[in-house]
Amino acid sequence: MNQKEKQIMDAAQKLFIIKGFRVTSIQDILREAKIAKGTFYNYFNSKNECLMAILDSVNEEIKNERMKLVFHEELDDETVFIKQVDVRFKMDKKHNLMALFHSIPISDDEDLKKFMEKHYKLELEWIANRLVDLYGAEISNHALDHAISLLGILQQGMYATKLFKMEMKKTEDVIKFALQRMKQVIQINQSDTVFFTNDYLHASNKPKDCENYKEVIIIQLRDLMSTVQNKKIHDYLQFLLEELQEKKPRLYLIESVLESLQKELKIKDMEFEGQKISQLVWRFMERWKNENSSTKAFN
Repeated sequence: MNQKEKQIMDAAQKLFIIKGFRVTSIQDILREAKIAKGTFYNYFNSKNECLMAILDSVNEEIKNERMKLVFHEELDDETVFIKQVDVRFKMDKKHNLMALFHSIPISDDEDLKKFMEKHYKLELEWIANRLVDLYGAEISNHALDHAISLLGILQQGMYATKLFKMEMKKTEDVIKFALQRMKQVIQINQSDTVFFTNDYLHASNKPKDCENYKEVIIIQLRDLMSTVQNKKIHDYLQFLLEELQEKKPRLYLIESVLESLQKELKIKDMEFEGQKISQLVWRFMERWKNENSSTKAFN
């Protein structure tokens, strides 16, 4: 996103939390962001659309942070998974999302309901996929069952720590507790009937594979190369283009060059282009590592 769009979203988020979503008007957002009415409508068609952009931005930040955590680690490392789950709680605190959610009358708006349902399903699917990474392909049929149960234990665990005024050093302790309880369930019920089958998750929400991401990234890189004049940026783009097309791309080099590319694009006022490519490349690297790692059996 560019600076003006971020300015609008920051102002809107602040007002939604302080005044409430329903009470906040577009005129309030215009005053807070110090922009003209036309500028708002250059980016958003409505207040609801602005809200969904805010939540999308936070979810994108969560995805990127989770991908960074797993990039240099093993996919079956429970400690990494616990840290990845904790990212959402850290982001909730950073962006004051609980206060924001309490201000949203979701039941009154069909688009908002669908939006929230979509992201709930995406979170469930992410957890289900990561549980398979942790405990092996043999739990695949029950993965969604386990994801729903884990999320339920986690949410109620967080609520109970507040209810009983427990002194928790960090949310990772509750996540670890929830995961340990789920491991006991996983060990004993693989022969049970599946209650929530994976079919309940729409295919359109499933993550793309490496080749899908690679095709999109290559197009983006070539398009940017055709417009950029800076030699250093051009060389970085060329390296990424060539490395991504290798049979075994060197992910550690891609990560290093990607960081350098982002810095150069930011200097040239092309931060949006850098973020767009960076998000795609991080997802590609996560999927490549996932698809090329050996399946780990549950111990």
